[in-house]
Amino acid sequence: MIAALGREVAGLTRRLEGSRSARDGACRTYVGSVLGVPVKLAVTGMGADRASRGARALLSATPLRALLSLGFAGALDGDLAAGALSLPERLLLDGDPSAATSPDATLRARLVSAARQAGLEPRGGSCVTAESMVTDPGARAALGAAHGAALVDMEGYWLAREAAAAGVPFASARAVSDALSDHHPVLAGALRGGGMSVTRLLRGYAARPREATKLPGLMRNARAAAGTLERFALAALRSLALETVP
Repeated sequence: MIAALGREVAGLTRRLEGSRSARDGACRTYVGSVLGVPVKLAVTGMGADRASRGARALLSATPLRALLSLGFAGALDGDLAAGALSLPERLLLDGDPSAATSPDATLRARLVSAARQAGLEPRGGSCVTAESMVTDPGARAALGAAHGAALVDMEGYWLAREAAAAGVPFASARAVSDALSDHHPVLAGALRGGGMSVTRLLRGYAARPREATKLPGLMRNARAAAGTLERFALAALRSLALETVP
């Protein structure tokens, strides 16, 4: 499994039995088992370069049955609320209309079934990967209209490309952390080194104190998204414990 940020998979790392962790540059890896399934998890940092480097390291170090990307995403569809789950059917790249790839169909179908058994109803559709965080609702709506996509992230397309190059079945799971109407401009300015700089966050909120009133909602949405990813990941691992991914 692979994620950009530790908070996206905090529930999963807490459940790893016999866990060992190591750091290679900005990428941290965890090795252990959950529900009896051997798991290797990489937390790479945000963005294309870190995602690609982390995926290559993960794919080259250990023979993998499958690679599953877990992460937060911004909604481009007004019907998607915080905490909603998507298993995209297409992964697109902003700025390159010809760039498109798809997850492994057999693996995705199995994961959809596992999610439903856990009481989750995943959306399909497309997720577009952007170069930077898109926090403005108008910009997100325009991005969705341009690509016919329901979600935006910063890593999915690149991870799919790395898995395809390695011949490993891949799927992406995204939980909505920002509804279409949510606007958190301070976050985009706080990105540094593939993560959020606390110093930049504090400076951003100090410069725009009204934005600080949105913090409780931001934290609530992040908890909802993280909870969805944990429920889904456990359901996926239960499925893998019973069946062999081709």
